[in-house]
Formats: sequence, C-alpha cells, structure tokens
Amino acid sequence: MRLRTPAAVTATAVLVIGGLGACSSSGTSSDPSSAASSAAPSVSATPNGIQDLKPDEILAQAKTAAESATSVKVKLVTEAQGQEILTDLTISSEGSQGTLGQPGGEPVQVVATPTAYYVKGGGFAESLGANEADVAGKWLSVPKDNPAAQTFAGLGSVKDFAASTLNAPSDMKKGDTKDINGVPAIGLTSKQATLWIATVGEPYPLLIEAPEGTKGSMTLSDWNAPVTITPPPEAEVVDITTLQSAAPQVPTAPAPSAPAPSAS
Repeated sequence: MRLRTPAAVTATAVLVIGGLGACSSSGTSSDPSSAASSAAPSVSATPNGIQDLKPDEILAQAKTAAESATSVKVKLVTEAQGQEILTDLTISSEGSQGTLGQPGGEPVQVVATPTAYYVKGGGFAESLGANEADVAGKWLSVPKDNPAAQTFAGLGSVKDFAASTLNAPSDMKKGDTKDINGVPAIGLTSKQATLWIATVGEPYPLLIEAPEGTKGSMTLSDWNAPVTITPPPEAEVVDITTLQSAAPQVPTAPAPSAPAPSAS
C-alpha cells in the first residue's frame, strides 16, 4: 500500500509519489465516504474474511481483486494553497478517460486507449514538449511507445492502475473497521495513508485517506460497471511524434562527470 499514483495524476493533483500525506492541511474538502459506489459490494454480501488475515495478505487479496476487475471509477481530491483539486477518471481494462485536476488551472482532459494517450489542455501539452499554439483546441496524441507516454503510466488499464497504486510500505499495519458507503471495510494504515478494503464480497479497495491533520482522498467505486472508452475524432487530434520531429534539434549537453542519482 505505498499508495503510488500514475505520474499524470501525481503531477496534476500535487501528490508526492509516496502518498496522499503530501497534501496541504489548509481549507476544507468533501467527505469521500459520502460518494456513490453503486458497483461496490453491498452490505448484504457474504463476508470474505480478510479482516482475519495479516496486513500483507489483506493487501495481496485486494490487489488481486482490483487487477482482475474490468473497470473502476477513481475520484482523487487534494488541495494546493487552499484550493480543492479534483481528478475524476473512469478506468477500464481497455483504457481510461476523464479529467486531471491542475493547481490554478482548468482540468486537463485525458483519454487512454490500447495504443495511445490523448490529452487536451495547452499548458499540460507544453509540459510534454508540444508548442501550445500547435495544439490549441486540439487533442494531443501520445503513442504508447513514445517516451512522453511514461507521464501517463498506470492509466492504460485497471491492472496497470492497481499495480502502480497498491504497494505496501514497510510500516503498514492492520487498523480499525468501519463502513465505507455502507460497506464494511478494514483499514490498512501507514504514515502515508489509510487504505480501506471491503470485508464482504470481493475485497475491493474502496477508499484511500490521507493521514490525520492533512487533506486528501482517493475514492474507488463502481467496480466492474460497463464502460466505453471513446477516442477523440481523428480530425481533432495532433500527433506528438509529428511535433517532435518538426522541432529544432537542441545540442546534446556534455555528459556529467558523475552519474545522476536514480529515482526511487
């Protein structure tokens, strides 16, 4: 439960890869437990017994259930400088679509398909190496074999998302039980966050909450609901490969005298 988020979500929601605990403690945020979760296990579902397992075993079962699902709704709420930032995504086995919140800016639209990522939002496109004037009013397509596609790692499928989000920190322990949207759940806690997992039906992750004293939550709902991922019309798409090939070549900088530290 390292609570990692895909790079695109991380960058636009002001989250440190380590978890939700990096969110600001100022202001207010909505109560994630009140969000709808129509496809989550019902309170009448059969108990799955995970609350009796060790923390790593609970997480393993939750991760397996999540990676095997066909779809999930992800709502990420964070804050930056007192402003609430909302990322709202629907992720399926074939890709994802939705909006990525940005501090001080309008949300960025994103669609992921089996072959490419599409993003609409000039400022964000510029961060991927595109000139804003070249993509004004257009979708920027990023083929999955393009290096810029790493920005969206984790949004390609539910399996990718679960694999990049549900990783165990060394201090993970079993916590309390409570109802999430009326569904009994067990908490796995760490300094980074608390992950709530259904104790009835399939052990789906239901909610990730930032530590006490900070703001931030990720609600996971509508597991296995029908989803159709629709790429933007071809006439409204600009391929980043074309823009990169037309860009002037920048001289290669001299190699550093010592290797740069690798990202953890």
